Amino acid sequence: WTVLREPGTVGLFLDLYEKSCAARDFTAADLCLQSLVFLAALRKSFFPKEEDRNRMLSELIQGTKVILASRFGLENRLCYHALCRLLGKINTANQLTDLIQTPAFSEWIEQVYNFTEEALKAGRHLDNSEHYLITLWSQMASPLLALQERAPVTLKQYVERVTIAYIDVCMSLADQSATQNGFGDHEDPLENDVQRTEIVDVLASLGRLQFHDVASYVLTIFETTKTQSQTGTLSGPVCQKRITWLVYIIGALLGGQGGKFHRRDSSLDSASDRQQAVPEGQATTAQVNGELAARVFQLMSNSDSAPEAGGGANEAIELAFLYFLEQFRKIYIGEHAKTMQFAGGIGGE
Repeated sequence: WTVLREPGTVGLFLDLYEKSCAARDFTAADLCLQSLVFLAALRKSFFPKEEDRNRMLSELIQGTKVILASRFGLENRLCYHALCRLLGKINTANQLTDLIQTPAFSEWIEQVYNFTEEALKAGRHLDNSEHYLITLWSQMASPLLALQERAPVTLKQYVERVTIAYIDVCMSLADQSATQNGFGDHEDPLENDVQRTEIVDVLASLGRLQFHDVASYVLTIFETTKTQSQTGTLSGPVCQKRITWLVYIIGALLGGQGGKFHRRDSSLDSASDRQQAVPEGQATTAQVNGELAARVFQLMSNSDSAPEAGGGANEAIELAFLYFLEQFRKIYIGEHAKTMQFAGGIGGE
């Protein structure tokens, strides 16, 4: 097994990948990337010296950076999926601080960001490949919160942009579901419990980092959708799908705040201290949560007072309401309720 940690092992598979792609042998190229996934998963304890592990990590970062920059071989779906999986494994197998210290990290994360944005814009549905990419970014949110002012500004910006792009994907999924062909052979993620749970769980993690900015974007989409529905510029089925996704997204944003509140508030003695910790001119998290929750509670009230005919049409939104209420309960009615305030009644709701 010692051969796996010898210098040049990563380079060997990278060279084989390039030659296999040049020969249009994508099966072999896929196997090369799969082998690199196994190398990326090697534990630190497997390496007798820390510099050996750091060398392999640097080689993986540099090698995948080159593939991302050239897109060589990625027109093949097998190679595309294997690379997404490799990027995810590099991230999960290493601490963010270790990744940041690699020489090519800045160029690498820029390429990963561009690749992710391209994948989200091009995809008509979310496959496992895209899920590997989105999970990579969501797993960076908590470490970046812990680093606070020491966190790279550019990396925080990338996470926020990916979050926004992912929310846009949810809106496009709503639009697509109302078309004649819909998702073709694929199931609507909104009606698939596993896919829907994966999406909202990832959004809960992503939204924690730049919560105020992301929440503001969601509120803007909500109001725009509401206006388009009232003016008739948005069809009923599309509007219902969008609103359903937005309720799930709002629930995810609220639920994702739980762990962050607990850690942050442990060093503050009272609600007034928490208010003072907020930058001047910026709404508190409780106020933003109030803005978000008020929209959903108003929807619930409207739904109860004017239910649509044939109750089956409302099943999706009712499930979204239940998800939102569960997240709301965890934050404001659960074990941490006494340490948090809810600024309800915001915006005249």
